[in-house]
Amino acid sequence: MSLKVDKLLFDMAEVCVRSAKRELLELQNKMKADNTYTMFFTSIRNKWDEEMRSFFGTVIREVLI
Repeated sequence: MSLKVDKLLFDMAEVCVRSAKRELLELQNKMKADNTYTMFFTSIRNKWDEEMRSFFGTVIREVLI
């Protein structure tokens, strides 16, 4: 069971990472600028960190408890 929970949390983190990468690429294409990763990384990372914590909290509340 522990391995299944770890896999679920890993998969959720992977979704957040992929979403953040997609958002950075879209922003770079929209602005037609290079190096937007360094400019906007912190704000996008913070946004997706919050999303991931929310996902984890929901899983812990709804599935594990």
